[in-house]
Amino acid sequence: MNVKTKHRDAHRAGDSDHQFSEKKCIETAISAGITITNMSFKYSNFQNGLFDNGHFVNTTFEYCNFSGANLSEVTLQNCKFEFCSMQTACLNESNIVNTLFEGSRFGDTDIAGTKFSNVVFEDPSVFSLKFWEADITVPCRYHHLDGKEYPFSKAPIVVSGLSKPIIYLDTHVLVGDTKLSLDALSKDKLRIPTTFFGVLDEKRRDSSLRKAIYHLGEAQSHSANDHIKNIKI
Repeated sequence: MNVKTKHRDAHRAGDSDHQFSEKKCIETAISAGITITNMSFKYSNFQNGLFDNGHFVNTTFEYCNFSGANLSEVTLQNCKFEFCSMQTACLNESNIVNTLFEGSRFGDTDIAGTKFSNVVFEDPSVFSLKFWEADITVPCRYHHLDGKEYPFSKAPIVVSGLSKPIIYLDTHVLVGDTKLSLDALSKDKLRIPTTFFGVLDEKRRDSSLRKAIYHLGEAQSHSANDHIKNIKI
């Protein structure tokens, strides 16, 4: 276990009495082996909370702050996180099942060793997560601005360096409001500049991905090659 995830900081500067009491109650329940079930929390400050090894079932969190919280080795089952801050939280080695993250923001969030099963994400910050360090046991879905959900059964490939990131999922490539079907791209006869080949490592030299990068790069600049040095995979 990463030492960071097990660090218990006894000092909680800035907690109000109510916020500390609410957070402390959950911590105490978890320490006693009690499952947090059928609960609802709104505008709660769980910053730096020590919730590791907790079990949360059918629980809803609205506008809650989990920044810096230790959620390692937790079980989240049938839970909802609506417009919560998950930035700098630690979720590693957790089990997240049938859970919705609606409008919840991620950033520098640790998910190493976490198992995701049928989880829905709605905020594009989810693509900052290092899914290659996690395990997607049942395909997850990204709820796009168009109201449709796009599945991913493995770590999404994110291409940055252009004005908008390119997100490569199971069936589509996304860039902002634009969506390209991989089936359509596979039939496309676009010529791909050979300079793009060196950008992609051996495992990711997928023809559909190369076509998507070229197509979207062309659309966002006068010359896609001008952005070669900025593309990061």
